[in-house]
Amino acid sequence: METKIESALMHSRAQIDIEEILFSGEDKQDESEGIDARLVAFTAWQAKLIICTVDTVLGLIQNNRRPLYAWFAISQAVFVFDEVHAYDDKLFGALLVFLKTFSGASILLMSASFKPGQIEAIQQVMTELGEELKIIPGPKNLEIIPRYQLQEINQTADAWKPVLTALANQQKILWVTNSVSSCINLYREAKNQIQQNSAKLLIYHSRFRYQDRLQKHQQVIAAFQSEQPVLAITTQVCEMSLDLSADLLISAMAPAPALIQRLGRLNRKVMIDESGAVRLVSGQICPCLIYPWDDEKRPYSAADMATGKKLVKQLAEVESSQQDLAAIVAELDSNVSAPIYSHWLRDDWCTYPDFLRAGGYTITVLLEQDIADIKKAAQENPKTSFMNEAQKWSVPVRIPKYFQEWLDKNRPIKFYPIAPQAGTKEIVHYSQEMGAEQKWS
Repeated sequence: METKIESALMHSRAQIDIEEILFSGEDKQDESEGIDARLVAFTAWQAKLIICTVDTVLGLIQNNRRPLYAWFAISQAVFVFDEVHAYDDKLFGALLVFLKTFSGASILLMSASFKPGQIEAIQQVMTELGEELKIIPGPKNLEIIPRYQLQEINQTADAWKPVLTALANQQKILWVTNSVSSCINLYREAKNQIQQNSAKLLIYHSRFRYQDRLQKHQQVIAAFQSEQPVLAITTQVCEMSLDLSADLLISAMAPAPALIQRLGRLNRKVMIDESGAVRLVSGQICPCLIYPWDDEKRPYSAADMATGKKLVKQLAEVESSQQDLAAIVAELDSNVSAPIYSHWLRDDWCTYPDFLRAGGYTITVLLEQDIADIKKAAQENPKTSFMNEAQKWSVPVRIPKYFQEWLDKNRPIKFYPIAPQAGTKEIVHYSQEMGAEQKWS
């Protein structure tokens, strides 16, 4: 970030990101990489502007270490929370506790698709506090422009003809699926489908080594900024991390808020002419092809999936704007969340940290084949530690079905369990091209 304001980047792997931003291709001898991670939070005390994860702030509600150390800065800050619609119930409940606790603070909550129940829950907190909730609408002239045309298709096979046509027309395509395994399978299929095409083919999901994921992210952004036709096959990670504009979007069925986030990567660019009128840079409505998602158990609930089906049913085959999407979301699920139990506020002297988010499907590990390289890199650089180096190599994988048995045979090094190459029921195969795949041995 180029600004004269003294700023800081804070999250669990911030040091790695700072290296990528500031030291890419340069000598790193002057970096203070050896600072103990437990002391990093104190940098917030002097920074005027802090960019961090929501966990870095709301973790305070559950007595997490990093936000406790940053308390001095948090207690006197102005806050901006982005992508609030994506918070799970537990995290959103922590946000409600935060709003009540920091009564009078300046707080901006941002989202492209607030759920009706979220708005109602926030309003209830504001009413209890005797404070006013101000809703700031988006720019009307941008919201009313027709941008998308949603189309339902029966299966993924029906998408390949439009994909090949778009690539032949030098267009950019974003394909979003709901699981890593399906993402990898689609990528393999795409390699066969477009082998005679000069298009750039990319894959991007969460189960890469952290350092590899950073490279994948940068490759996708660069490809969409180039003149070359592109097909990027991704998972939900694209919904909030990729700043790009596609000409064709293909998506598995998903909850309405997720579909809206994905549509935000389609036909995104606009321009304002001399008369002040807003026009699409593409000059046309762009298609979004939606195919059924067969796994009814993961990663979304049936109730959440029903919201997406309703959105697609109402907008299929018609030209739609962001305003149209917002109108449908306003009619969907209105379950009102409630504040959660806060260990920080209610446990008095016997406080202990607790999880901020609901449990997920993944656990972060190190790969057995990487351990020697991690130790070697840490030994060669006196300014780093094994744990700091290990963060670059860490990989999220699906929690094994027989987790305790798996963990007993794969004892952790420091914080991280070790995913073996062989010898247990479930092993992890890894490639820099496609990331981590889990298979039964």
